[in-house]
Amino acid sequence: MSLSGCGAERDAQPPVDGSGANAPEIIVPAASAGGACRWLDFDVIEQATGTRFTIAAAQEQRRTSTCVVRTADATHPDLAFSVTRAGLDVETFQADIVPAGAGAVKGLGQAGYKLVRDGDRRQGATSEVGWLDAKGQLRTLRYTLPVEATAQVAKQHTAGLITLAQQVETATG
Repeated sequence: MSLSGCGAERDAQPPVDGSGANAPEIIVPAASAGGACRWLDFDVIEQATGTRFTIAAAQEQRRTSTCVVRTADATHPDLAFSVTRAGLDVETFQADIVPAGAGAVKGLGQAGYKLVRDGDRRQGATSEVGWLDAKGQLRTLRYTLPVEATAQVAKQHTAGLITLAQQVETATG
């Protein structure tokens, strides 16, 4: 018995050598990592940053839930998202949490900020967006670029991060 077309599709696949080196990459949804990753989606992140991330890891520590996503081949760029159950009000957020030099972001939670930082010898510049959500939780998204990236390049990612933050805020309400 012959199945037409099956042989051609099978032959088009690269041979698997048993080591896993030629195995097809399987991308598990970011949300499956749990923690703060449950609010992230690789496709939505790619639209915001221009980077296709494929790995997600989450951790919960006391009142903070985090998620870091990155590619399989490099440690940077990466995107970190954290949620801290803090019970903050707007005044405390603005006085104690917003970093010096940060700009305000309107239309994001109760209050929001944006900040770009220079890189160092271990990582490139970063673009960060932080906000106080409706429940008084502190949320931050930080996009860290490869070591050679400048603050000017990071600044170009800020608008996308703000859009991503607004989508996360809407989804988690």
